[in-house]
Amino acid sequence: MKLSNIFGAPRLKPQWTFSTHNILWRFLVSEKGLILGEDRDTENKTVSFFCIDMKTGAVLWRDRTYGEAWWIGIEALLGDRLYLHGFAQPDMPEHHGLIALDARTGDEAWRNTEISFYAADAEHVVGYRDLFERRIFQRFDAAKGTFLGEQETAGDETEEMRRHTFGRTDFIFPQPLFADDLEHGQILKALARHLTVQTAEPAIEYAHAGDRLLISAHLPQIPASGTQTPSLKNILSVVNPATGKEEFFDVLNADTPYPVPDSFFVDANVLYYIREKQSLCAVPLVR
Repeated sequence: MKLSNIFGAPRLKPQWTFSTHNILWRFLVSEKGLILGEDRDTENKTVSFFCIDMKTGAVLWRDRTYGEAWWIGIEALLGDRLYLHGFAQPDMPEHHGLIALDARTGDEAWRNTEISFYAADAEHVVGYRDLFERRIFQRFDAAKGTFLGEQETAGDETEEMRRHTFGRTDFIFPQPLFADDLEHGQILKALARHLTVQTAEPAIEYAHAGDRLLISAHLPQIPASGTQTPSLKNILSVVNPATGKEEFFDVLNADTPYPVPDSFFVDANVLYYIREKQSLCAVPLVR
């Protein structure tokens, strides 16, 4: 007889975990199953970039830099091409300049310091330049960065391109829990074992994935001695609604001053979440 028949179904566990050296600032997911992201050191003002395989967590490349220590970031992702942006000026939010990378290798394909990114497809990149009282749009070859022409307006075709240049977004994301939701009582019951302090109902998000209920909750914590700074602990719980049993649990952030939305997502029956702003974890929901 299997032990699982005696003690119940085995608990879920991570298939892989990828950890950055510093803060996992942001990442995008490609249509071909790559996760490309930024590893930012906020104290020393440096950033590097990485790429991992979404299914296996295998590192394809990491610790890559592209000539700018801090004022650089991910702009867009399409197919096998990752686009990075610079800034018009430090401490200003306006993006300017463009670096095109081979997503699978991290190698630079080309760069253009005169334009700002607007849209792309597999064959073309559209950037814009702001001139005196007008903006012009310029089209380039996506593979080599060769200039192909310009126009006064973006046009319908370019606007359609723009809707598909920021990686995949067709995932299951959590939604806020409200008092009139059908799952409200069930979720609070599932979280009861974790509610050691409850001055108010915790901020909760949830999602359904297959036959499981995924819950992210920000639980109020007792302030440390001598401080009145509010503190929250963000936990993640995977519950089987049929049995009420918790099949997976982790602490996403042990100490945060405010709730962070969209703390997990699900794709192809795999749960993805970031632990302590540094580790990306993948947990299969199907054994």
